[in-house]
Amino acid sequence: DPKPSRRTIDHELLAAVRTERQPCVLCGGTYRLSPHHILSRARGGDDTRENLASLDWICHDAIERREQASCTAFYEYLYREREDTLRYLEGKLGYGGGSDYLRRRYLSSAKATL
Repeated sequence: DPKPSRRTIDHELLAAVRTERQPCVLCGGTYRLSPHHILSRARGGDDTRENLASLDWICHDAIERREQASCTAFYEYLYREREDTLRYLEGKLGYGGGSDYLRRRYLSSAKATL
């Protein structure tokens, strides 16, 4: 993936997202919530609402560890509920780049767990 040269950093938005107490998009939990960057910061993902999803610490850890069931559920959530994110990714990565990125990030790299 090409790394964009600049990304939007918004510390105030990140703080607001942490205090809004939006439930985890995967399990509905409200304990130890944190914003997850859908397009990772390392790949130039911005601190924007379109690029953030609220995850509790357990689900966030499962996504970061590439746990297959969580990654699949998150991928399905993005396609079902987050048209804004899909538009953001297309704008950031080019037409078709958003879909390809989501497949690679959340499906192809997921690890099966026992």
